[in-house]
Amino acid sequence: MFVLRCALLTFGLILGVWSEACADGPLEVLGMVGVRQGRSGRYLQAHTDGELHASNEHRNEEETWFLCAVDKPHHIYALVNWRNHRFMSAHSNGCARADSVILSNAEKWELISGRSHGFENAYAIRSVGTGHYLGAQDPGHDLACGGEVGCGTGAHAPIPPGGRNDNGWWVFEKAEKPTPGGPSFNDIVGVVVRVAPVAASIIAAL
Repeated sequence: MFVLRCALLTFGLILGVWSEACADGPLEVLGMVGVRQGRSGRYLQAHTDGELHASNEHRNEEETWFLCAVDKPHHIYALVNWRNHRFMSAHSNGCARADSVILSNAEKWELISGRSHGFENAYAIRSVGTGHYLGAQDPGHDLACGGEVGCGTGAHAPIPPGGRNDNGWWVFEKAEKPTPGGPSFNDIVGVVVRVAPVAASIIAAL
């Protein structure tokens, strides 16, 4: 695990994400993950314009994310898309997009374990900024936001309702570097960013 402090301008040069990034404390880049919608098994995907989808069965660049720890004791994380180098963000209109280069509460997400529902590997993803949960329609059933994925239901509920078929459950899996790949983020301008899968033990402890 590699800790990158907020004032580190070079991290912004590497990912094209942060110029004067996070507002408070270090940001810990844990590695790469794929995020699958629990009901459909499809991958969370960001188009280059930030539009979020959950329709692809296979993971590539748009379906690969950097998992960043913001506040581990409170299970607060951020997700940066491999392809467009933007944070996933909750918008006040109920949409979610990967379109932000700034880390604020809108880009912070609480991961809530599904173990209390009997789901050992599933998480609800709750926006710190809006209190809403990330959810996905069935593939091809786009929301007004543009893709299948939105963040406009279940405000401030402790956990989304429903069983395993509820659209608010997500599964994190470790991810290898996607093909055809892209820029190498290893040891550029003296800063090492972990271009590696997130260890299974880290995912289990989210």
